[in-house]
Amino acid sequence: MKTTSRLPRWLWGSVAGIGLVSVSVSLFFLLKPDNSVAPPSLEANLSNEITTEDSALATTNAELMVAIEIDSTPKLTFFNGSVEEACGIHEYPSYWDYEDDFEDDDKQELLKRAIATEECREALDAHVGTMNPYLWGNPFVHVRQFAFVLIEDPLTFDRIFADPSEDFARVQNALTRTECLLENGTATNFELNESCNADALLNYAVLNKYCFSGGSNSPVYFQQNPTPELSRIRWVQDLEQLWVNTKCEETDAELELTEAMYPDITKLLSSLVNSNSLGLQIFIRERQRRPGRPVPEILPPRFLISTLIEMAARLGDDAAALTDDGWFGKEGFNLGRFQEVESNPTWQELRWKREPNRDRLLQTFEFLPTAARMDIEFDWEWLVRHLCKPPFHYHELS
Repeated sequence: MKTTSRLPRWLWGSVAGIGLVSVSVSLFFLLKPDNSVAPPSLEANLSNEITTEDSALATTNAELMVAIEIDSTPKLTFFNGSVEEACGIHEYPSYWDYEDDFEDDDKQELLKRAIATEECREALDAHVGTMNPYLWGNPFVHVRQFAFVLIEDPLTFDRIFADPSEDFARVQNALTRTECLLENGTATNFELNESCNADALLNYAVLNKYCFSGGSNSPVYFQQNPTPELSRIRWVQDLEQLWVNTKCEETDAELELTEAMYPDITKLLSSLVNSNSLGLQIFIRERQRRPGRPVPEILPPRFLISTLIEMAARLGDDAAALTDDGWFGKEGFNLGRFQEVESNPTWQELRWKREPNRDRLLQTFEFLPTAARMDIEFDWEWLVRHLCKPPFHYHELS
């Protein structure tokens, strides 16, 4: 990374960002009343859990809004051209009425009729296409870095669905070249980013993860007091899932990474799987406890997908370097350009959503120079919201 010529800009950015964080957190303490404030209601908390400002889920460039009256409840306001307006969600029955009173096939038919219209499909293209698959419906802490760090070519559904066949051809090319394999599980060479098609490795892996290996968003379940707003959110979630499913169905099925289809590639990737990953260790122990079921030479696709993502990170793809699946392996976050952030104890604390206090403010100041040394561009507005905007008692969420 060439950072010397860009250092003044980063210094000014850091100064401005530190100032923004300082003012915001200081205002929080100055304006905070002395008396204790009652915690938000459960209903309000649930709404905040999934209506995060961290991800690009809302249409922000619309100038017109449509107000819809639903029974005798307060009005819900939809942006003109939003998914809610374009797909006619204001005409849908309560989401929970559909769950209780209709067969699932009826609900799916309703959603399919909506997405078949040009207006609804275009709204979903704009809404879901720009989402990061790791942030889609996933509020948990192990993907916080995607919201915190700004990169030149972020991971989105549009990126992985842009040209899957071409991505796979570039993956095949990279896997035939010794210098691209980085067989040592922790070796890195960011200078090979373009020549080894690191972006294609990530695109193809994430495509397989979401289209062929059961990748999905994390559904949010509401247990009581359903409201029109929560009903709207659930309908939108189902439309998002249907959009992803439809895009996957439109993708060439021969791109699925399987032993039957690509024995040489799956064998090679199996030999490159990180032997220290927690997921692999668990898989091996489970097999060892079952007589007659040895560890196969070619591992299940989930391990091969993680290996491709880790390779992309070690070859210099910044989006791959922010991935973390939270279970079968760290994927790229502790292997790529941002590994110093991942291992930083202050970051481990700051990424949790907790109520502001003086110690937390000091932790922020301690962490920012570390990130500045790595030539990281911050989303300062997100950082301020993360540090200062309630609710705070859901530590896992932002």
